[in-house]
Amino acid sequence: MKLDNNISLRNKLLNTEWGNSFTDWQKEEILRGIDLGVDVTKYAFPFVKPLQMKVLREMLRCSFDISQLDLYRLNIAQLNAIMRGIIDGVDVSIYYDPQYHASQMEFLEHCLANGEDVSKFADHRYNKEQMIMIRNGVVSGADISKYADPSYSAELMSKILEQIRNDKEMGL
Repeated sequence: MKLDNNISLRNKLLNTEWGNSFTDWQKEEILRGIDLGVDVTKYAFPFVKPLQMKVLREMLRCSFDISQLDLYRLNIAQLNAIMRGIIDGVDVSIYYDPQYHASQMEFLEHCLANGEDVSKFADHRYNKEQMIMIRNGVVSGADISKYADPSYSAELMSKILEQIRNDKEMGL
């Protein structure tokens, strides 16, 4: 049955108006997916760029359900960060929200891959630098409630964390 579906999809892609809505590069990525036996109907949309299709195909090959991803809003860098998480076996649902920038996703993926609890800073309102400052506080045992505020710059967070550490050393 899968072979029949793949032949049917291949014919539709090459011989129909639907198929004509794709660029040649998109068609190549869809055909690769057909050849690999993945369900290309999950990513065969004209708005999905060829490089995105490639990453989505690899996600499908890893048995990841891409239907939970917002394909309209995730860019290639974000998809790559999610793919790295899938490869590393982390819970990518923590950061696959398009409101996260790729750099935030990559940082969260790195922390998760190291077995760290990201719950204190896995919030799209924090930029990557703020996330780093909060993580540093968590790791050092500081009271992050004094500075874990999205309205505080990473520089201000750093100064507050330094003061917390100094106070701790002085026994205050």
